[in-house]
Amino acid sequence: MTNRDETVDVLVVGGGLAGGLVAEAAARQGKRVVVLERAAEPGGRARSQAQGEHRFNFGPHAIYRGGPMHRALVAAGVPVTGVDPSVGGAQALFADGRLDALPISLGGALRAGWFGTRDAVDFMRAAQAVKTGPRAQAPLHETSAAAWIDSLATRENARTMLAVLVRLATYGGDLHVLSADVAQQQLAAALRSGVIYVHGGWQALVDGLLARVKQAGAQVRHARAASLALGHGDGALQHRVLDAEGRGYRARDVVFACAPHVASSLVGEADAGLAAFARTAQPVTMRCVDLGLRDSRDLRFTLGVDVPFYFSPQRGVRGMAPAGAVSVHAALYLGAEAPGAGWSTRLRPGSPRAWTPPRCWTRPSIERCPISASACWCVACCLARWCTMRFRTARAEVSSAARHARRRCPESGTPVTGWAPKGTWPTRRRPRRSAWPAASQARGKAGYASHREPAVRHL
Repeated sequence: MTNRDETVDVLVVGGGLAGGLVAEAAARQGKRVVVLERAAEPGGRARSQAQGEHRFNFGPHAIYRGGPMHRALVAAGVPVTGVDPSVGGAQALFADGRLDALPISLGGALRAGWFGTRDAVDFMRAAQAVKTGPRAQAPLHETSAAAWIDSLATRENARTMLAVLVRLATYGGDLHVLSADVAQQQLAAALRSGVIYVHGGWQALVDGLLARVKQAGAQVRHARAASLALGHGDGALQHRVLDAEGRGYRARDVVFACAPHVASSLVGEADAGLAAFARTAQPVTMRCVDLGLRDSRDLRFTLGVDVPFYFSPQRGVRGMAPAGAVSVHAALYLGAEAPGAGWSTRLRPGSPRAWTPPRCWTRPSIERCPISASACWCVACCLARWCTMRFRTARAEVSSAARHARRRCPESGTPVTGWAPKGTWPTRRRPRRSAWPAASQARGKAGYASHREPAVRHL
């Protein structure tokens, strides 16, 4: 030990939320704790940035209600308050620019034109299997998330919806690389208890935890751990850590609350498991943009179905935007690909598989907020298309009802009573039962509309 070395009980490498929680718990037990954080301010990715009266997180952030992080923060005395995400009228975005309802609720499932009743039943059965947990004979850590989803659902749309939710819960865009055990844990937590958008942004959690760490007696220092030497000193097992400035620390316990490759660079080959994991681990990346809008009445929570897109207005979250304004998170999942590859390349204008937003998204606006105006035009176009489809359906139903009104029983010649037009719109009349359906069915015929309901619905 040199004269410059400082002796501590616990040395924590990384000053994010995980490192702060470890430091607070150890310092509360009377141990001397030092936290080394290479950034100028602690907090890691949980920090928030202020721009005028708006406060932005570093990308989409939500805390699982009752999850491990939530429980640890509450145990440390950090208040966690917030609201549920505003998902009313949530929309599904398709690669051709089409918008439809997102079937994450009963109303969404009824409105979604791309998601049928059988799809909803299959999806609910799969969601229940996710919440109950995996079977003992099916080790999920050896299965990809894509194969796991295929085993849960039988219908393609149900599998697609599960993939959308897994991507939302894990930030992972490549389900063939993502492990199924991670997907199951994250998706089960989201389905059971949901998430919270934190009031004041995640910077409020960082500030609250930092106050508790200092109150417990731990020290947070702006320094980068440069090297680690394992060894014995003074008869006790101690590790020596040098920071980038040359200061030395002697610690009985060293905790790594940092990225795997950072920890592996310090430990080296002393931990073969960590070194192997750091070499094979693929970081999940995404492109994010945070918006501060004055008007967001027409913006809705939107998830991409066949395009890795995420869009969430943070309505009701206090401390994120001035009165009457709202902060919006938008992101493009890149999965396990390197930045600049995959969808980020295919979305460039002129690329072979480029996704072109609908014209209504890029239409010039005369309002002060072009984002809100574009969304308004998009909703208007989708509403017009929906009304046109409903009109065509109603016209087809009227024609079908008129044809049915002219049907007669082949034996008695009696007109069959069932659905009939009234005025312009079809109305339902209670079908009369006759004595001949049984005889008709006995000859192998399918029967008539008098004893089976035609596929006509009220508008």
